[in-house]
Amino acid sequence: HPRILLKAERLAALRALRDAGAPSWRRLADKCDEYAGQTIDSGYEAWDWVNASLDLAMCNAVSSRPDYARAALRYFRAVLDDHYKVGDGAGGDDVVHHDDGYSIRTHGCFGAIAYDWLHDAPGMTDELRKHAIDRFVAWNKWFGESGYNRDQPIANYFMGYFGSVAFSGIAAQGDDPRAGDLLKRAQHMFSSGVVPTYTQKLAGGDFPEGWQYGDMVGAILAIFADAEARRPAAP
Repeated sequence: HPRILLKAERLAALRALRDAGAPSWRRLADKCDEYAGQTIDSGYEAWDWVNASLDLAMCNAVSSRPDYARAALRYFRAVLDDHYKVGDGAGGDDVVHHDDGYSIRTHGCFGAIAYDWLHDAPGMTDELRKHAIDRFVAWNKWFGESGYNRDQPIANYFMGYFGSVAFSGIAAQGDDPRAGDLLKRAQHMFSSGVVPTYTQKLAGGDFPEGWQYGDMVGAILAIFADAEARRPAAP
């Protein structure tokens, strides 16, 4: 770990940006300082929490600051258990049901990336890892049975679900035996659903739901391809 995006040479490049005082790094560090210095609400379908957790996890991976790690885990726990405010306890297994499963992309897909980036952070205990995987399994199970467009690989809802299954499997491999089932499901979804559907429907270009949905879809597929290429072999 991390297995998703933040491989060693990329972290080295980020440290070089930090050391050079690059504007891009300063903007990120300012956001991390802001998130660490206060407690924010969830935002729309927990986008603010997952963005804060990922930004802070990246800042911690580069700078190893305890306040960044603590704040990242605070928001990560909120993604797992809360809904509107940190500590409200109004989230949990049912939190992704709203809007026919829209937030599988935040709580599940990007929450799993946060799990990976925070895997070895101080405060990420075995108990918290198991709790997170329990949530990912529950969210993915529900969406696979009841989520909107769960059987339409070209849909942005499906791609949030696919990312949730794939990234939770990749991140949890070696931590929990259920990760193997998630990985097998993701590979089946990709080979039997995504590849043939995209080959047919994207011939000639243009995303059928519109460019404003295609950017997230493209990002999830690119992250998946990158992570699969360097994922450790299953035991």
